[in-house]
Amino acid sequence: MWRTPSRAQNHLSVNFMICLTGNVHHRSYHDVDTRHAQQTEAQLALRYCDIAARHQVKLTLFVTGKACLEEPDTVAALGRYAHCEIGGHTLCAFRSIRHWLSRCLGGSVLGSASLQRSDIENTITAIGDVTGKRIAVWRNHGYQHDANTYSLLGELGIHIVSDRVATNTTAVERVSQDLLSLPINTLPDHEHVLHGKYMAGRTHFARLEGRRTIQEWREAVEHQVETIEQLGGIATILARPLCMDVADGMQSFDHLCRFLSRYETRWVSEMIHARG
Repeated sequence: MWRTPSRAQNHLSVNFMICLTGNVHHRSYHDVDTRHAQQTEAQLALRYCDIAARHQVKLTLFVTGKACLEEPDTVAALGRYAHCEIGGHTLCAFRSIRHWLSRCLGGSVLGSASLQRSDIENTITAIGDVTGKRIAVWRNHGYQHDANTYSLLGELGIHIVSDRVATNTTAVERVSQDLLSLPINTLPDHEHVLHGKYMAGRTHFARLEGRRTIQEWREAVEHQVETIEQLGGIATILARPLCMDVADGMQSFDHLCRFLSRYETRWVSEMIHARG
């Protein structure tokens, strides 16, 4: 449920602005929505970028390193969009033998600090090789992180992480000397939208409890944006290209971008300079 955001003392106040974000996984990643789409996530992200560009809306896409290895030309094309920023989304979304072994042996799916370091470094390299740009923003897959994650991200040159869902904040938070956190403070799409597997007749009815149609989700997010505007904070939206496509062929995403076009949209990396 949406709660009126509050400002904590460790928050950095800014003027109102919006960060539109999405996640893009690799071709070989098999999400529950993949079977319901006709294109890969990277290919869908191209259309997603076209829609945002038509409305002059800036966006940040968090891309896995393997997407760069499996679809280099497509990711390179995403990186050429003037209004699109690329960030890291882990190398393989924690789907490797080493990550599997870590979980089976009773550890975290993120793996050891050394495995996380390797994952971050390889993701940064893969994206840089394809786009020619050094990334500065990050979102871990599944919002997962542990005691090692943030210190490693800061050490390896990432300036802002956005992998925490928190509807009670409207501002950037400092998590270390080197790293800021930009919480997702509007309803994330995948967890709240009726789409793909999460439709009547496709899964147990209990899994549909609390979910909304894509139109209801869009209206709720727009209302949240308006509330955050009144508070003069940052509205951070998570709308995945795959989810937006599977839900209704990106029609609601087009409507959302039209709504967002009346405001100032920024890349996640620009929040470094948006502190008041």
